[in-house]
Amino acid sequence: MNDGGFGLGPRVRPEPQAEAPKASRVFVRSIATAPGLPWDQMRAADLDARMSAPLPIMDLAYQLKRLAPWAPGQTGQFACFYARRADARDGLTEEVEVEGRRLVARFSSPVAAARQRAWMLGLAGAFAVAFAVGTVAIGAALSARVDADARLARLEAELEQRNHALAARTRSLAEGAALENSGIVDHDLDHVLADLAWVAASKTDETRLLSWYWDHGYMALEVRSEAAPFVAPDRMVKRSARPVRRGVWLYGVAPANAVSAANPPAPPQGAP
Repeated sequence: MNDGGFGLGPRVRPEPQAEAPKASRVFVRSIATAPGLPWDQMRAADLDARMSAPLPIMDLAYQLKRLAPWAPGQTGQFACFYARRADARDGLTEEVEVEGRRLVARFSSPVAAARQRAWMLGLAGAFAVAFAVGTVAIGAALSARVDADARLARLEAELEQRNHALAARTRSLAEGAALENSGIVDHDLDHVLADLAWVAASKTDETRLLSWYWDHGYMALEVRSEAAPFVAPDRMVKRSARPVRRGVWLYGVAPANAVSAANPPAPPQGAP
């Protein structure tokens, strides 16, 4: 090819050179521990990682990762990732190969770790405050419920007392009306008690008294019996001509002083 007299040779395009692979900033090694409990194996692996560090441990950041799940009677398999503190200061994430598996080593920066710890502490504090507020609210609700139950119990007791007093008052009024209608108010208490005692002592065992009336000192009793209701009465007793209803007779009983007036005692012998 003619170069036009300038003495220049043909142009040759340079071959692009492949970029050299970046050196990994993470060093990894495998650690095996004796069979034991999982926390004992983790403590043994941590001690091994510190003792076998490639540099003084104060210059390194490291982390352990279990390669296989824990099983009783089996050795513990761990991978330990190391990085210089200067490299891990701003955060470092690399994928490395460990025993044919690709694992991710992730070192958080101290600032990010502190921020995450602060966030976790804040979240825990918020949960604690919420729990305390909930506990106080529940306690207040339970206390209010107890107070309401106590007030309700007091109101129920007061209502029961008022109902009892009202029933007693109603019963007293009814008894008073019955006494007024029966004529007992015409008697004094001694005469009433004397009449009751006389009936209780004089009636037969078969006598069934259905009702009892007083009228100006006289008693009237409804008796369910054909036979005489009283044994050897010392008062004037008279039965109605007809039953007031089937099997029920009305007996009138005079006061004790009426018998005495109707049957005066016989004069003594020899009297004029």
